[in-house]
Amino acid sequence: MLQSVFTGSDDNQSLRLRRWAMAAGLYTFFFLLLIILTVQGLTRLSPGSLVFLASVLFGSLSFYVLIRSDRNLRYRDPSLTVAQMTYGSIWTFLIAYLTPELRPEVLMTYTILFFFGAFRLNTPTYLGVGGFAVLCYGLVYMAEFSRPPVAWDPLREAVRLGLFACVLGTIAFLGGQITALRREIIKQSKALTL
Repeated sequence: MLQSVFTGSDDNQSLRLRRWAMAAGLYTFFFLLLIILTVQGLTRLSPGSLVFLASVLFGSLSFYVLIRSDRNLRYRDPSLTVAQMTYGSIWTFLIAYLTPELRPEVLMTYTILFFFGAFRLNTPTYLGVGGFAVLCYGLVYMAEFSRPPVAWDPLREAVRLGLFACVLGTIAFLGGQITALRREIIKQSKALTL
């Protein structure tokens, strides 16, 4: 029965649903981890913040509905890769802002989400998505200055931001090469079958 939930109208749609499920599983895991850490007193999230984060989690279901109903096939990128990665960026950096003590772990989780573009995005598009993520993190960094004084180190955060930008840039460059190689293999495979 569970398999039918992730079986689309064709093999490509089924693959898209499975990839969505992996991302949604990661979101769910992180959300549950935040609840546990909040209950244990290891992070500070208000009940309102948890409700908000849960609503963001449920918002990711819209991608499932689009793919499951085949409405995604109307778009140039039926995988909705850029849209899903942009949504994941916003979601991730809201958590990074709300839980400064977990920021390194949040960034590590984001790099996993960022890999979802490795088989689909060309280098310029991938760099654009990475740039958006770095911008989001930069906004989190700037927002720290508006908070009451807390135990955070602006220099350490600036170094973390720089390293994060380097990591995403490297992943984007390599991911773009993987996409180009994959497209070339598909092109050659089609040429051989003619």
